[in-house]
Amino acid sequence: MGKGKRNRAERNLNKASNPAVSEKKDRTSIITAIVVAVVVLIIVCSFVLTALLSNGTFERKNIAVKSENFEFNQLMMSYMFQSTYNSFYETYYQYILYGLIKLDPQKPLSSQTYETESDGSVTTWYDYFMSNTVSQCRDILVYCEKAKEAGIELDANDRKKIDKFVSDIKEEIKAQADKYGYSESYVRQNYYGTGVSYGDIEDCFELMYLSSKYQGILSDDFGLKIDDKKINEHFLENYADFIRADYLTLTLSAKLETVKTSDFAETNENGKTETDESGNVVYDKEAYESAKESAKEAFLAEKAELDAVKEGLSGLYTNNKYITEYVKSITDKTEFAETNEDGDVETDTNGTVIYDEEAYESAVAKEVETFDAKNKEYIEWAIEEYVYDYLVESRIDEYNEKYYESLSAKKETETNGELTDKAKAEVESAIDAYIRNDAKPTVKEDYTYNTNTGLGVWVFGSSDTVEKETATHTVSLNGAAKIFDMIFASDLPEAETESESETKTESSTESVTETESQTETESQTETETETEESSYAITLYVVTEAAARAEDDTKDIAYILLEKETPKETTTDYISEAQKDAVEIYNKVTSDKDMNEDKFEELGFEYDAAYYAIVDNYKRGVLGYDLFDKWVFDFDGKEHKKGDCNWLDLSDYIAVVYYIGDGLTAWQAEVFNAVLAENNKTWLEEATKDVKVTINNDICYKIKG
Repeated sequence: MGKGKRNRAERNLNKASNPAVSEKKDRTSIITAIVVAVVVLIIVCSFVLTALLSNGTFERKNIAVKSENFEFNQLMMSYMFQSTYNSFYETYYQYILYGLIKLDPQKPLSSQTYETESDGSVTTWYDYFMSNTVSQCRDILVYCEKAKEAGIELDANDRKKIDKFVSDIKEEIKAQADKYGYSESYVRQNYYGTGVSYGDIEDCFELMYLSSKYQGILSDDFGLKIDDKKINEHFLENYADFIRADYLTLTLSAKLETVKTSDFAETNENGKTETDESGNVVYDKEAYESAKESAKEAFLAEKAELDAVKEGLSGLYTNNKYITEYVKSITDKTEFAETNEDGDVETDTNGTVIYDEEAYESAVAKEVETFDAKNKEYIEWAIEEYVYDYLVESRIDEYNEKYYESLSAKKETETNGELTDKAKAEVESAIDAYIRNDAKPTVKEDYTYNTNTGLGVWVFGSSDTVEKETATHTVSLNGAAKIFDMIFASDLPEAETESESETKTESSTESVTETESQTETESQTETETETEESSYAITLYVVTEAAARAEDDTKDIAYILLEKETPKETTTDYISEAQKDAVEIYNKVTSDKDMNEDKFEELGFEYDAAYYAIVDNYKRGVLGYDLFDKWVFDFDGKEHKKGDCNWLDLSDYIAVVYYIGDGLTAWQAEVFNAVLAENNKTWLEEATKDVKVTINNDICYKIKG
């Protein structure tokens, strides 16, 4: 199967913990010659010891993780530990930056706690990263031992790649050293630990590469044994893992305004709040009760408006006003422009284009007659427009009160303090954007199968109505919502009880567990609330992709992504280095009669590409470039043949794509990968029992973090 994305080199050198600096005291005492000689000898020895410590001679003798033929010493372990941390930091940087993950890179990891997701136990971040590093190193040694048993070794090509990876790290270290004025050794050891050398890093890469090489061989072997029968059986047994749906949702709410007695406190002639004999604030009860009644009336009116909105949203599929507006929005009016005898578009005295309005309106009306409102683009547009109209008509004062003052304070004002027309327009436009944002429905994609919420039961149907059809290898979700079905939270069915959920397949139960965090927010909004005239909310759901397994086509491809550099010139005929490389690669591919995906992938390494990969079962949208997908899947309406190649100018990269052939159907690819993962996991569990790996925690925990 696909070998996946390979990064050019490790770029995430995020953490630099300053090494301790020894303070040397001046010796000013008058001493005899013999004492001086002894002191000189001691000083010389201390310099030798310092050198031994800084170059890691002692630490390399400390073995942290060991198998019969392979090992990670303390310095290699230090590199692996820092790499584990750096990878995590890079992946979750935004979460860390905004405090969603409580990890401070400026503080020792051992002083910061981490709550595990599995059982809620608390450990330190240091223990978390060390535990993961130890597990990773243990697994690597297991694979390496099994590779040795199978006669698998690193070849010259493997070592060439390892040399390149280490060389890239050297370049990055040197760049950082030059930038901040430190020595390379200082920067390298700050990043990876005192004493860690490039040789230690290379030793780690050799073990990782051998391990990865053997994993690839095993996966290829396992993959050959996964046939259609196995895929179909696994799907039927674990259907819940592969069933998904998409939906739109929108919530509107009303809240009873809180009226406080303190707002109606009586004051004396000195302006101080009056109190009675017991010290209670004296307030205007009549005014207070009147304010409460007004707030209640406003809330009830808003609640009634929301009920009317529910009715309006329910009727959008047949609402002629919004259907007509939508059809107009997608109709090119320029086709109805009047032209003169020379064929030029006619305009009035103000330069405005003159249209054949009658023909335009007739065309729109004809389209409306046959328009199918049950499509994703229309309903998403219509919900937003309908709710926007409601908010502008009924709640514009609330938005002005909430935003106008803060926005206007940032805008240009005239000398008398009034907003200029330009600034006023900008404020009104900003407020309109807030309204538009609140009116826009949220798109939920790949909602995973579950029946532990009312929404899940509505979308997927109850578990006791699921029918497995062995002959056709399909699952029928009887009772599941159909595409473009619409429902409000108040009408959702009840969630299944825990015991009922357990009657499904084991994998279905696992799927529910995995989506608890996903559905937690949904379950909170699934019940429209009305608590003694204090709050009220409506939540709409619309299915835009009915529950099913993914039936999309996939393709087997290889690709190379060459990162665009900053242009040195701004001329229109400027050709980037990435584009030049892409053309060279394309020419090599198309002129080589023996070209295949493996040779193509080697070109990615040769040209130092940012990313290069062979991908089996590539699914549309994975890379996120429409132009890329258009070439892979559409190919201008023609059929690809193996070996087709092209280069494409994407926003961030120049891509060179090589076509291999048709892949599995998307759901089959998902099942294939799941079975493959299970096989690999089972193999590793058995191999771990067979291969003796010794872990010295005392050495592991000497590593600073």
